[in-house]
Amino acid sequence: MTVHKTILRHLLQEPATMANLQSAAQVSLPTLRKALQELSDAGWIQVVGQAEANGGRPAKLYGVNESGAILVGLHLQLPGLRLIVTDLKGNVLEERDLFEGEVPAQTQAITAVSEVVDEISALYPGQRIIGIGIASPGFIDPQTGDIII
Repeated sequence: MTVHKTILRHLLQEPATMANLQSAAQVSLPTLRKALQELSDAGWIQVVGQAEANGGRPAKLYGVNESGAILVGLHLQLPGLRLIVTDLKGNVLEERDLFEGEVPAQTQAITAVSEVVDEISALYPGQRIIGIGIASPGFIDPQTGDIII
């Protein structure tokens, strides 16, 4: 696992100091500083506070920049589709029900999801969509897109 992934996985659990992150990542301090700077520059992490002081200057607490990116989940529940938008911590930002009570044609569903994703991008301009997860209630025929079971 890369240093960047280790840092992000650790910070998704809780904010941490540089010392905690160095221990978790098992890397040198210069390597850790470089990775923290790269993650910060890319908008993935940010300073979220300070640790308790033990007589000296309090250490910075790093945390995930929850507002830097969003995820989209799509549930093919048929009839209908359900779309949920979350931040990196899993907080729900938006929920939409599409095609309530009807089974859309494949092209209708694709077009509707594409339009909603464009809307979401416009609603959250400072946040990039980094992933779209799709769940379905059964097996899907790869040729037709129809739900088999």
